[in-house]
Amino acid sequence: MKIALVCDWYRPRVGGIERHLEQLAQHLARAGHKVTVITPTPGPAEGPNGVRVIRVPGGRLPVIGLAWTPRTFARVSAELRRGGFEVVHAHASMISPTAYAAVRAAFQLKLPTVFTLHSIWGGFRHVMGVLNFMFGWTKWPVVFSAVSARAGE
Repeated sequence: MKIALVCDWYRPRVGGIERHLEQLAQHLARAGHKVTVITPTPGPAEGPNGVRVIRVPGGRLPVIGLAWTPRTFARVSAELRRGGFEVVHAHASMISPTAYAAVRAAFQLKLPTVFTLHSIWGGFRHVMGVLNFMFGWTKWPVVFSAVSARAGE
């Protein structure tokens, strides 16, 4: 299976979401899947164990380095369109515009999609409710998951 893992953050940046994504990519590759990580995080074009990494260029916020431009999101969509992927798996923390853009692009491309939340939204529930009202994303054909039962709530 050809799988796109999309996340705002990836190696060489180091944190929980980056390690999770790296290990998932390696496990999937060892199981025989063709895995590509798509991220705006600058770094090398190949991850550990030969996992392909597409580093989408674009404007990023100073200090935190978060991608935040429509051009970056359009590039993510273009990579999903041209990649011939069979499934998209987006990974998000509270503020993950690239991951959210990937889910929207996958929906538009009619690609099976998994969305994994790595954070506890807490006070962001109201913001996400407004965004759901605007875009109706909870009605999209997406499998939602979380890294813990508490995050899933």
